Order: sequence, then C-alpha cells, then structure tokens
Amino acid sequence: MAAPSTLPRTAFQNFENLVLIGSFTDRELVDLQDVMLRNPEQTSISSAVYRLLLEQIEAAERRIAAAAAAAARRARRAGMVGR
Repeated sequence: MAAPSTLPRTAFQNFENLVLIGSFTDRELVDLQDVMLRNPEQTSISSAVYRLLLEQIEAAERRIAAAAAAAARRARRAGMVGR
C-alpha cells in the first residue's frame, strides 16, 4: 500500500491521465467545472492539464447547447407537423 502522503498525489496523477485521454463525458466535465474548478489554487494538477480541462469543459458546454437547440428545433417541427 502507498504511504499516506503519496495517496493524494497519485489521485491527482490518475485524474490528470483521465483528462489527457479525454475520458470524461460532457456532463461529467460540466460537473467538474462546478465542483473542482471553483478554486484552482486548491488543486495539484499541472497548469497544462488545467488548461486542457478548461478547453474540454468549454467544448462540452458547446456540444450540450447545440444538442439542446437541436432538440428544441425537433420539438417545434413535431408540433407543426401535428397541427
């Protein structure tokens, strides 16, 4: 078992690896923004990974907004067809 002092660093390394390989869903990225990125000074992730994470979050927000707009268009079309 790892020494207690190495556990937090290992967790951050694992988190950095997950960011680097892009394994978070769009919703998870938005949740990360709400929870973890409120105070970036408290995190131990590298600045490069932090910037990458911000880029991934921004892209996720754009995809979510585009999907919501497309769903609204489909709903409007369905309403028009049913008249």
